[in-house]
Amino acid sequence: MRFCNLKECEKQKRQKFSEIKAGLDDAESLIRKMDLEARSLQPNVKAVLLAKLREYKSDLNNLKSEHKRLASANSNQAARDDLLESGMADAMSLFPRPQSGPLHAHGPEGAPSSPVPERGSHDGVSKAQ
Repeated sequence: MRFCNLKECEKQKRQKFSEIKAGLDDAESLIRKMDLEARSLQPNVKAVLLAKLREYKSDLNNLKSEHKRLASANSNQAARDDLLESGMADAMSLFPRPQSGPLHAHGPEGAPSSPVPERGSHDGVSKAQ
């Protein structure tokens, strides 16, 4: 399995959304042609075909609505990802992470590396010595 980076994935998504949109447009054109053809047939056949075409039109409209909803959500997500990516790059250049220091002075499992002073003692030195 090959994974893509964010930019590649977004490009592939946009390409797929464009392909789907083209397919939906082709389907709409075919349904219009079938509608015109069905209207020129005998009344008994025409009624059955027009009823079937109404179902197809309804299904197509549902698919177009779903595509529009997903494309809009994808567009919003892509914009968020771009902002996040650029914001993180800016933040990393302005505030580089320290490699060591008081925030990183932890031992195993996040425990402080120095022992906690006993109660009543100063600087971790016990009075009972």
